[in-house]
Amino acid sequence: MTVRGAECGIYWYEKSGGKVWESIFEHSVERHSASPLNYAIFAIKTKMDEHINAAKVQLGVL
Repeated sequence: MTVRGAECGIYWYEKSGGKVWESIFEHSVERHSASPLNYAIFAIKTKMDEHINAAKVQLGVL
């Protein structure tokens, strides 16, 4: 996610009727940062090597 992309997405989200708040950009960055962790949790639950290895790459373990 780029800063410009996030700002553009938030702009169009608001233009289409979405509710925005003062710190929506920071909130979005934090949620995006958690994506690899969420994927790792999914990978552990599936017990599938291909997901586990991909999650390790995203987390910087491999």
